[in-house]
Amino acid sequence: MNDLTIDPEMRRRLSENREGSLTSDQWLSLSLAPLTALMFVLVPAVLMLTMRFRMVGFAVAMVGALGLLLVFGTQRLAQYARLPVCYEVMTAVTDLTSAGRGTFDFVDERDEVVRFVRHLTPGLTTRKGLPYHVYYVTDGRTRVLLSLAPYTEGETRTWEPTAVFKARYERRVQEKPKGKPKRG
Repeated sequence: MNDLTIDPEMRRRLSENREGSLTSDQWLSLSLAPLTALMFVLVPAVLMLTMRFRMVGFAVAMVGALGLLLVFGTQRLAQYARLPVCYEVMTAVTDLTSAGRGTFDFVDERDEVVRFVRHLTPGLTTRKGLPYHVYYVTDGRTRVLLSLAPYTEGETRTWEPTAVFKARYERRVQEKPKGKPKRG
C-alpha cells in the first residue's frame, strides 16, 4: 500500500471536516475525554460517603456525581458543537505514524512550526517534506488534529474546504463566547 493512500475512515472524516463540522466520534472524543479526570475524583468520593453513611451516603453521592457529570458533559458537548474547524496546508517536519508516540509537527505557510500533541486520526502517517491538507480544532491552547490528506496535484480540490466550511467558520469565529473571559 502506498504511503499517500487515504483509508476509507480518513476519507469519511475529511469529507465531514471539509464541510466545517466534526464527525460524531470526533465530537464525542473531544467532549468527553476531560470527564475521565472527573471520574477519578468522583469514584473515591462515592466510596468514602458510602463507607461513612451507608445507603444514604451512596444515594447522595450518586445523585451528586450524576448531576456533575450531566452539567459538565452538557456544557462540553455544547462548546464543541460550536467550535470552528480550521484548515491549512502544512508540510510535515518528520516521518511519523500514529502508532508511534510523540507529537505531529508541521510547518505552516508562515514557516512556523505547528505542533499537534493530540490527534483523532486513524492510521495516520506523514512523510517529511510533503505538504498535507490539515483540518484541526483549537482546544484552549492546544491544537487537536482531526484529519489530513496528502496535498497531491490530482486530488487537491477534493480535500479543500467547501463554501459551507467557509461560511460556518466565519459564523463560529464571530460568535462571542459565553461565560467569564479567560485570563491571559
